[in-house]
Amino acid sequence: MFTLLDSKTGINIITDLILSFLPLRFIDYTTGDISRIYRNTLGIGGLSEPYLIFSETVWADRLCNPDSPNGIRLYALRVLRETEGSETIGRPFPSQQAIFCDILTNLQHPSHSLCNSAIRKLISAKQEDVTDQEYEYLNNHFCGQLLNIFYVYVEQADSSEILQSGVGYFLAHLLKTVGENDQCREIRGDLVEWIVSKLDEDGNTFNKFIFSPNYEKFKNIFSILNPNTIEPELLKKFRLYLVGENP
Repeated sequence: MFTLLDSKTGINIITDLILSFLPLRFIDYTTGDISRIYRNTLGIGGLSEPYLIFSETVWADRLCNPDSPNGIRLYALRVLRETEGSETIGRPFPSQQAIFCDILTNLQHPSHSLCNSAIRKLISAKQEDVTDQEYEYLNNHFCGQLLNIFYVYVEQADSSEILQSGVGYFLAHLLKTVGENDQCREIRGDLVEWIVSKLDEDGNTFNKFIFSPNYEKFKNIFSILNPNTIEPELLKKFRLYLVGENP
């Protein structure tokens, strides 16, 4: 297809521009044409980086490909600046909420059914559907048990698995979602304590895969904290981590 269009246009960049508007799976390209679409550099998950002109069609293909890992899909959504489900030539884009729910399914513990239900509703932007009982169980178990259950995956997985699973981004989003929820305001101190403890004890991993890539989310958590309800030394340590200083 590249060769055919090159012969018609006489200018390679015009060919590339025309083809960039097509879904990637509709482009008939040979091994020799790959260098027109992808750079020689590898990006997230070890995937080849597309040239800017082909970025949208490549990442759209990765997003709606059923074989793409959740982490790649979440990254594709950010590249494409999509958060809601949409469609490309008959193939649906999964929404961020749908991907988060799939990650939760892989992480959740069966003995916390009410907590899992509450979290699923929160990450699906359905806060109004969370029952009082679900909030009660979530507040009782979130910082003491659930976060540690979820974090076990991060501790046991290698770098590639963490990136491809999307667990780091999921946990950062979950921390922000629960931290900002007024129904969970009583556990904000415990939430900050858990974050700081992970930065203290497992700083390299937590910082690399959760904290630093999602800095704005943690900054938002800090901005809503009531200093009168948080232990001063804990609040200070959290602030110092946010400004990049060692507590």
